[in-house]
Amino acid sequence: MKIFHPETVLERRKEKLQNKELNLNLFLRKISRIRLGIFISCVVYFSILYFSRTENFLYQVGLLPLTGIFFYYVFLFQKIKKYRNRLASYLEVIKKELCRARLDFKNLNNNTDWKNFPNNIYQKDLDIFGDSGLFLYLDTTQTVEGEKKLLESLLCIKDRSESEILERQNRIRKLTLEKTLTLKYLRLWRDIEKKENHTKVKLTDLNKSRNFFFENRKFLQISYKILCILFISSAFVNFVFNISIFTSSLFFFQFSLFVFFRSKLLNHFKPYYNVSEKIKTIEKVLTFLIRKNISLNILEKYSFDEKEIKKSFHSLFKIMNKVSIVHSPSTHFLLNILFLWDFWLIDQLDNWQKKYSESLKIWSDTIIYLDSILPFSHFHFHNPENNFPQISDSYESISAKKMSHPLIPKSKRVQNDLAEIHFGEIDLITGSNMSGKTTYLRTIGINSVLALCGSSVPAENFCLPPISILTSIRNEDSLIDGISFFYAEVKKISSILKSLNKNKKSLVLLDELLKGTNSRERFIATTGILKKLQEYRSISFVTTHDTELANNFSGLHLHHFSEIIEDGKMNFDYKIKGGVVKSGNALKILEFEGLDLEFSQ
Repeated sequence: MKIFHPETVLERRKEKLQNKELNLNLFLRKISRIRLGIFISCVVYFSILYFSRTENFLYQVGLLPLTGIFFYYVFLFQKIKKYRNRLASYLEVIKKELCRARLDFKNLNNNTDWKNFPNNIYQKDLDIFGDSGLFLYLDTTQTVEGEKKLLESLLCIKDRSESEILERQNRIRKLTLEKTLTLKYLRLWRDIEKKENHTKVKLTDLNKSRNFFFENRKFLQISYKILCILFISSAFVNFVFNISIFTSSLFFFQFSLFVFFRSKLLNHFKPYYNVSEKIKTIEKVLTFLIRKNISLNILEKYSFDEKEIKKSFHSLFKIMNKVSIVHSPSTHFLLNILFLWDFWLIDQLDNWQKKYSESLKIWSDTIIYLDSILPFSHFHFHNPENNFPQISDSYESISAKKMSHPLIPKSKRVQNDLAEIHFGEIDLITGSNMSGKTTYLRTIGINSVLALCGSSVPAENFCLPPISILTSIRNEDSLIDGISFFYAEVKKISSILKSLNKNKKSLVLLDELLKGTNSRERFIATTGILKKLQEYRSISFVTTHDTELANNFSGLHLHHFSEIIEDGKMNFDYKIKGGVVKSGNALKILEFEGLDLEFSQ
């Protein structure tokens, strides 16, 4: 079986595009020289004709082919330059995907402000956000709404049933069959002449109901037309017959009408400005969906009419070209005081929106949904060794084979099994410092999030039911709020225990419980928390340095991580093992750091 290497594919495509871009630049220079040569020839030929004073018609006609050839090369240059710019935009997409393949987060820039998004109990603990988080790695969304849906998926804003998860999973599976689908999709969105200022488009701006004339009295729709026609007729009569019939008064009324409604008119245009540069792109994306037959089962009761799509967006494109005159203030002002230009365009936009409102809703919903699940398909493109998890409400346990963390480079990943554990049971994980306990918890958590999103995961096999995920891994104190590290952890644990429900399956991940207090009180409190967890339908993974918990608490699954000391050096294999750890490494770490300390036993 041929192994698919995404990074190799991207490198080859990058090299091919760079060679193509180089050849096009050389060709453009060649055309420039030819064009310059033809222009000089035209000037010389014209000068000879002028100074020779020849009246021979054939000599004069000879200038026409040279002029024709010159303009041919002018248009050819513009056409090739436009293609070269599109190629450069696609090259930027490939370069960014190479950064994604290499987990080069520094160059995976993202302007999303997730601080305003609802807080989630595990978003910090599992590195969903941040400069090297899961969202940054996955995000290929090109629409504001698609980005929001992706965020909702990763944060499990809504509980998902088995059928909902499996439906998403099946759709993502289908999308993964065409490995380079997302690259083609991204290329369409970047298929523009300028590669800078690439922002996400807000599709709902297109299909929001906004009737300017309904909001501002219906009579205005008729009165502005009558006023404009009367003014033009009066001006014509005044100019041709020199008969003044209230022209100046009508002009004043038009001027007053424009000034009074100017801010409202501009606000009405504003939502369309945000998508005006993307109109052609949206049309291309929709036709791309038709040709690829990507309906995602959303449009089974509708029909995609390519002609209707092209016709509607061509109409909108023409209107927005007229609207763009607002960027020339003097011309815009003159057209409005003479012809009430903006009123006519508002009328056209409202009619366009009314005519295509139903179709627009279907089209935009399809693009938004595809935009929100393509990141998971693309995640599989970058990780073809991943497998889709098995999900069922009937499962009373979770288990995994050869699971690893998706945000660790493949060359450094360590695969670990997750031994089958049932609801109501606790896995107590002991181990020395830096041995991999916390990373193991995050591996379980982040892969569970991906599984609930319908995504594939870096594991040979992963079985789980739909669950809620509750974590306490990364806790922070706050000087501003006067909250100590210990109190922050207590609040987090309190929130977890209050969220548990005997009728709801939960996954609880707790890292080094109550490490902010003394060992005696920590042992007593931890014992109480573990007993509480066993009362609910939760599967809990708890890491700790307190090995005595294993000896004084029954009904626990016991695992550990440990270090290997060879030739005076400490190494870690990051492999989970059964039982309780037999030794610690805190004193060894202090020794290796060269601290001259005396330790009393």
